[in-house]
Amino acid sequence: MKFIAISAGVLLLLATQVEARPRQGGLNIRLVEAYNEGSASSQGAALRDIESMLRRNLPYRNFRLVSSGSLSVPANGMVKLDRDVTVRCSGTLNNMSVVLERKRKMALQTRVRLSPGRPFIVGGFPSERGKLLVVLVVR
Repeated sequence: MKFIAISAGVLLLLATQVEARPRQGGLNIRLVEAYNEGSASSQGAALRDIESMLRRNLPYRNFRLVSSGSLSVPANGMVKLDRDVTVRCSGTLNNMSVVLERKRKMALQTRVRLSPGRPFIVGGFPSERGKLLVVLVVR
């Protein structure tokens, strides 16, 4: 009887440890238009977490969120964004395959290493006013 109680206790402890392992989080995928028309303005909450990084690293005054989507991590799926842009992701944060498609044609295929809270600009396409950028952020 003691053996059964100890075995049940060990199984409960193992199950608790497996459940307590942290998940890698979610992957936020944003399509952002970057342009220089007009004076610099803020996008408010839509781009608050990445706007300063965009301004520091890119030669544009304005940034506008076009559309967004998300995937769980580890990732294995796709997000369809506006303007015929599709993002396909598979893998873990340390080794994620990312494929960008525009109008059903592959535009970019790469592997990236992502860190939670650090935005990663994967690539971009020309737009009417400037560039369309795909930005990944892990939560």
